[in-house]
Amino acid sequence: MTLEGCNTELSWKVFGHACSIARALGYFSIDGNHKGPEGHICPAQESSEHRNEVERNRMRFEFWHLLRTDCLFRISFGKPALLPEGSWAVNLPDPSITGVDDASTHFIQIHFLASMRLTLVVLKYLDWVNAESDQNSATYDSWLDGLIAEVEAILSDWNVEELMSTTKALIDTWFCADILFTSYKIIIVLSQAKKCNRDSDHLPRHTVDLTRKSLKVFQSLMGSTVRAFWGISILLLHQFIFFFLLCMDIIDCQETGNNEESLALVAWVNEIAVKVAEKRPELGLTTLVTRLMTAACEQVHLGR
Repeated sequence: MTLEGCNTELSWKVFGHACSIARALGYFSIDGNHKGPEGHICPAQESSEHRNEVERNRMRFEFWHLLRTDCLFRISFGKPALLPEGSWAVNLPDPSITGVDDASTHFIQIHFLASMRLTLVVLKYLDWVNAESDQNSATYDSWLDGLIAEVEAILSDWNVEELMSTTKALIDTWFCADILFTSYKIIIVLSQAKKCNRDSDHLPRHTVDLTRKSLKVFQSLMGSTVRAFWGISILLLHQFIFFFLLCMDIIDCQETGNNEESLALVAWVNEIAVKVAEKRPELGLTTLVTRLMTAACEQVHLGR
C-alpha cells in the first residue's frame, strides 16, 4: 500500500521491519545456520526440527518472496541489500507447498518457479554491480549476454506469452503478465549495462522494440479488464521504465517512422496515470512527470 501511495521510503522501512520479524521467527535459518546482522553465526532454531515439511515449505515459499522483494528495492530504487549473501540458509521449496500437485495452483507454481529463477539472475547482476571489478572489460559484455540468455530461456521454457492467452482467471493472467514484464525489464537493464550500449548516445533498436512490445501487451491487458481497478503501483513497478525509454527514443528522434505509434503509447500511459491519480493528491508529482514527458514528446513530434 505504501508503494501504491508512491511512498518509497516508508515502504522500504516497512519491508525492513518485515525482514527483522521474519529473521526472529526463524525464516532465515530453515535449512541451516546463517549470519546475524552483526556477522556472527546464528544456529538454526531448535524448533525448526519439529516443524512438519508442509510448514517448512510454506516458510521457504514466503522467504523467497522476501528475497525477491529485496531485489526489487535494490534494482528499482537503489536500496542496499537487507538479505545479503550468507545472511540466510533457505532452500527452494516444493512450489506445491503440500506436495500435492493441484491444478488450481498450477499458475501459482509457474509464477513462483519463473520469478525465483529471474530473482537469481538479478542477484548475479547486482553482485556484479557491487563488485570492485573492471566493468568496462569486454568479457563482461559476453557475461551479460549469458544472463540475458537465461532470462530468454525462462520465457521460452514456460512459453509465457502463449500461456497468458490460455488463462481464464484474471489473477492467473496477471501471474503470467508479472513474469513477462519482469523478464522484459531485466533484459533491458542487462542490455543497457553492456559497455557497447553504455558508450552509445542512442538506445539500441532491440531495446526500443521490446519497450513498445511491453507497453502494447500492458495496453491489451488493461483494455480487457475495463471494470477492474489497477493502481499506480502497476505502472511504477512494471511500465515506467518502458515509458521513460520510449520517451527518450522519441526525443532522440532516430526512428521517425515509428514515432506515431510510440507517441500514442506514451500518451496512453499518461492518460492511465492521470485517471488513476484522480482524487488522489499524493500522486500529483507522478502525473506531473508523465504530463511533462508526454508534452516534450509531442513537441518533438511536431518539430518544435
